[in-house]
Amino acid sequence: MSTAPGDMVQVHALVAYPASLLNRDDTGLAKRMPYGGVTRTRVSSQSLKKHWRDSLLIRGLGPMAVRSRAIYERLVARPLMTEHGASDAEALAIARYLMGKTVDTKPVVDRATNTPTAQSSQLLVLTKAETAHLLTLGVSALTHLREQAITVSGEKDVEKPLDAHFSKGVKETLPLLPASLDTALFGRMVTSDVFARVDAAVSVAHAFTTHREASETDYFTAVDTLKDGDDDAGAGLIQETELTSGVFYLYLVIDMVQLRSNLVGLIEDDPGLPERLAGALVEAVATVSPGAKRGSTAPYAYAEFILTERGSAQPRSLANAFLDPVPADGANLMVASVSALLDHRSRLASMYGDTFTTCAASIHEVEGIDRVSLVDLIQRTFPAPE
Repeated sequence: MSTAPGDMVQVHALVAYPASLLNRDDTGLAKRMPYGGVTRTRVSSQSLKKHWRDSLLIRGLGPMAVRSRAIYERLVARPLMTEHGASDAEALAIARYLMGKTVDTKPVVDRATNTPTAQSSQLLVLTKAETAHLLTLGVSALTHLREQAITVSGEKDVEKPLDAHFSKGVKETLPLLPASLDTALFGRMVTSDVFARVDAAVSVAHAFTTHREASETDYFTAVDTLKDGDDDAGAGLIQETELTSGVFYLYLVIDMVQLRSNLVGLIEDDPGLPERLAGALVEAVATVSPGAKRGSTAPYAYAEFILTERGSAQPRSLANAFLDPVPADGANLMVASVSALLDHRSRLASMYGDTFTTCAASIHEVEGIDRVSLVDLIQRTFPAPE
């Protein structure tokens, strides 16, 4: 994301969840963070982004990336065998050849046979255009090997013939291929100079409760339905888990200049895509919930307040509105949180000025702010290009 002045959209949202366990750590407990001298319940930005990009709001707009260690095995070697008549040895050798030329990662070794596979040792993130091009290269390689009547028993048999066949290598086209929608939004780190690095257009903060953490231990049992009078009277299962509740503050920034740059290759025929994609992301922020233990807590909630700010100035979070935790003393936590956020924003504006174009949607009556529906908020924040 660029730090120079540009076209920035900030999104602030408040959403409340009752008994839930939205994001767990490695011990199965809710993620936490210290802030303002007290501990808050937290939802990681990774968790939020995962659920947003998996939503139909985003996926329905265009191609998405594939995240897997088995890309070269499943999307190159397997189609070469099932669709193009390659033998196991040919398909594996070609897939491993392409993997060696395009990513800086070692192949996984099959423990049973002690031979390299076409799976990478690192998780790869490749776009639909990239995986399709890799298969095209694989088909070209297979055709060349067949034309040269080269018998393939392993990767060594194809290296020299394919180096000669791809005289310019396989590096020229791959960096020029269009990004997927999710990599255009959230970026992509790569371990090779063959695939283009994509700088994130969206920065996402970890969500946290506006107040001190609120949690309890939930003790539960399961009944063994086949026990009879001769068996012990104990439960078939006894366990405990943690439940939390609270009002969470979510904050993200969309760099529209970077987003347009990332979508080159997709927007030539669809110039309105960046605004629609950004709008879909804001709708996902408002309506898509993360959540571990969904089956036992149904942690589905919509944001009750969402504020967008668009302008060229450097973004700034409003998290410090909750540096002093909102007191959970029986008053309406959501209304108190909205008031604290808007009061802090007003104080910042009085000190630095306010150059942002602002729009807010809320189910609560709030002084000093005009409320609109979420649909209107998205349309006003991301107008269609003329």
